[in-house]
Amino acid sequence: MPNHNYHQLLFDKRFFKNFRVDGLFGVYLDTVLIYLGMGLVGIFIPLYVLKLTGNILNVFLMYAFYHLVATSFVFPAAFLIKKIGIDKTSFLGALTRATFLLFLILAKENILFLWPSFLFWGLTIPFCWLPYHFTTINIDGGDKKFGKEAGMIGFLTRLSSSLGPVLGGLIIGFLGFSWLYKIAILFTLLSGFALFLDKFKSKGMRIETNKVFKKMFGKKLTGIRRGLTGSAIETAVYGIAWPIFVFLALGSYKNLGIIISASLIVSLLIYYWAGWWVDKKGKGILKIGVAVNSLNLMIRPFLGSAVPIFLADSAYLTGSILIWTPFRAAFYEKGIGEDLDYIIIRELVIHFAGFLACLVLGALFYFGASWWLVFGFGALGLWMVGFIVRNNQINK
Repeated sequence: MPNHNYHQLLFDKRFFKNFRVDGLFGVYLDTVLIYLGMGLVGIFIPLYVLKLTGNILNVFLMYAFYHLVATSFVFPAAFLIKKIGIDKTSFLGALTRATFLLFLILAKENILFLWPSFLFWGLTIPFCWLPYHFTTINIDGGDKKFGKEAGMIGFLTRLSSSLGPVLGGLIIGFLGFSWLYKIAILFTLLSGFALFLDKFKSKGMRIETNKVFKKMFGKKLTGIRRGLTGSAIETAVYGIAWPIFVFLALGSYKNLGIIISASLIVSLLIYYWAGWWVDKKGKGILKIGVAVNSLNLMIRPFLGSAVPIFLADSAYLTGSILIWTPFRAAFYEKGIGEDLDYIIIRELVIHFAGFLACLVLGALFYFGASWWLVFGFGALGLWMVGFIVRNNQINK
């Protein structure tokens, strides 16, 4: 028997070849494991930082730092992918995500560990999502449309995420944050093996830095660039500011988790259907979702109890199906035939925009701005998302 050490065995293609399957199985499994693990902790991370630092401004500064790190390491991660491949880079992303969660546990003893924690989280982004999106674009079902694929990814994302908040709230209540992060680490490490299971072989791995920036600021990608910027703004508001708002209104991790989980489940059933609808009817439905959810954001400052918060969040997550399913499909369709540069542009735009969005939100809180302005900023982001289906950027 060959004398393999652990590292050689782990990455030996012969070890995985009997388990490889066609299609997007690896991507779908990766989606389930990542969002199951992060669903446990995601909405509680800003609250954890708020609890440790005692200042909302510090929450947004930490997230701004995370986005800055992610932006800075996009090119190094891309060259690493070219050198060692999609699967191994994705596994490294799982390791850095687990390290991020480990440092979150240590931050309870020493607040300075928040910095290396968010550093490793920032490193995770290019290691994880460059391989993920590049694989998705290059494994096509044959129709050159990505509505069904985007619908399935969205369905699995929401299915995996739906149980996380309520379970996370219960775990925090009975066992504390440390156990929450330990359980999330387990799912994170398992996700590192998922992309080894597909038969996709890397192609189109050309990386030319000067061409990336030329293409990124070119007219051809104007709609994509604006749409990605808007998605970063909406994510900052809904993913950071909204959990803080709900927790301050309800004062309970358990109630926060129950409301978010229940809202996800309510919207879950129509997610997969939306993907087929996008392929059949086009992506103009995104504009309806943008209008509905923008109005939803603007009424949120007036919510102060559990039932109205639940109803508003359920409606928002249902409306978001009309936004993010065609949004993902538009992005993937535009990427057909593109090389790795296209995914690099995605990460650069999203995370630099996320860095600026967190600074803006931090400034709003620092100067005592109202929640109406905070959620209005999120509505602005949603309006920008609509540009991804304008200017003939994609087939409507």
